[in-house]
Amino acid sequence: MPLLYRHPKFLWLLCPLMLCWIFRLWMLVHRGLISEDPVVFVAKDRLTHLIALAALGLLACATR
Repeated sequence: MPLLYRHPKFLWLLCPLMLCWIFRLWMLVHRGLISEDPVVFVAKDRLTHLIALAALGLLACATR
């Protein structure tokens, strides 16, 4: 059976990254700063885009 990832330890770094992103969204909702649909907010949020790029980078590092 072929390996899907050559360096699967990089995938562990996705956990704190996603956890910080989820906690940030919870904090923004709690403070009342998200008054629109959360999906629309995430689609327009610049930090979410940076986190997504970082996640893709980690996935790329895991596959190489």
